[in-house]
Amino acid sequence: MEKIGSAKKIVIAIGVGLLSAIIALSVALGVIEHKRRSANAQLNNLYEKSYSETMTSLETISTKLSKVSVLEGTKLRQQLLNDVWRECGIASSNLAQMSEGSENLNEAIRMLNQIGDYCQYLGRKISTTQLTETESGHLDTFGEAVSQLNTALAEVQNDLIRGGKVDSSVLTNLSSVTEKIGNIDYSSIDYPELIYDGPFSDGLDDRETKFLNGKDEISVERGIELIAQYFEGSSDIVKQGETKDPIPSYIYGFKYNDREGSAYISKAGGYVVQFDSYCEVTEPNLTDSQCVEKAKVYMEKLGYSNMEPVWVSNNNSTVYINFAYTENDIVYYPDLIKIKVCSDTGHMVGVEAINYIYNHVERDLEVPKSIDHISIPASLSVSSKRFCLIPTEWHTEILCYEVVAKKNDNTYYIYYEAKSGEEEKVMLVIDEDGQLLI
Repeated sequence: MEKIGSAKKIVIAIGVGLLSAIIALSVALGVIEHKRRSANAQLNNLYEKSYSETMTSLETISTKLSKVSVLEGTKLRQQLLNDVWRECGIASSNLAQMSEGSENLNEAIRMLNQIGDYCQYLGRKISTTQLTETESGHLDTFGEAVSQLNTALAEVQNDLIRGGKVDSSVLTNLSSVTEKIGNIDYSSIDYPELIYDGPFSDGLDDRETKFLNGKDEISVERGIELIAQYFEGSSDIVKQGETKDPIPSYIYGFKYNDREGSAYISKAGGYVVQFDSYCEVTEPNLTDSQCVEKAKVYMEKLGYSNMEPVWVSNNNSTVYINFAYTENDIVYYPDLIKIKVCSDTGHMVGVEAINYIYNHVERDLEVPKSIDHISIPASLSVSSKRFCLIPTEWHTEILCYEVVAKKNDNTYYIYYEAKSGEEEKVMLVIDEDGQLLI
């Protein structure tokens, strides 16, 4: 009888133990499910906010561009153009939050950034000079493109909205949106080339990511760790999606310096491909040089070494800095990274490292021991000279001797082919009310 009693006690103990384990497992699974639902809710709220604000901004941009077309005075047109610039920044930042790596949406973001910068340039120009017929024509074309984008997003609203909420499961596949946006003819938009992008800022784009060759692929979790490392103090980091274009990457949304931000982290190696946030500078208090120094610190945090600033431009108190890989006093223009810094807080609000990732690789260059064969006109007042590697329109690279010089108050960038001494390219910098054009 004692043995039977003992057996019963063992069975009861095992039963209690199993029940406790089941309860513990249920609690754990419940916690996990709660966290999953919470994360999904957070993501859905982010999508809903981004979509709603994008639509509002696009409507505002279209309306204000339309108003500009019927005005001839200065004050109101200047105000409207500046408003367009601000709304373009807001719209592009929100689109980045919901891009999910879409090539078409990325093209739309680029379009909005270019339209915004151009309108801001014109807003400053008309304070002293009337717009040309060509410039007014650009604004009309911009208005049509923005209207197409607005229509493309509005037409799929019923697919995106479920019960008054934007559903992340729908936005994960944005094919219906991107197909319509892909029909927009961006090639009809003739953007003037603002040199705040700097010499050779487009670089080479042959779709081979040379810098990432041989680098191990990271996990989603590692990407989150890297976001926290690259963007110190960031919070609410959420994976928004993945992309194969322009470079295979994970896409993350997060808060950084009290602003919404979006970053692409390359799957190979875990490098920042691009980062976008929005800021409106109200009280600039940092000089361009101070912003450059801050950008140097950011560059080191991002893990890109031997990068030197080669171009700086202040566009309405947002400072654009181009960094190029530099080795043995040779500047490699194809290996370019762009950084944007707000001149009030010194915060980084933009990064683009696409050219660097495509092009950076060790090179074996034959540098002439003498430059005696290069003839520089005596009429030029030379401020700097150096060897550099430049990209060509044929997707090749040429070693050149760069001469920055002035003549009659004009600044020129002249590039001589290093071996032959022949003039390869010349650029003229035009300063119109603080906006640099080439």
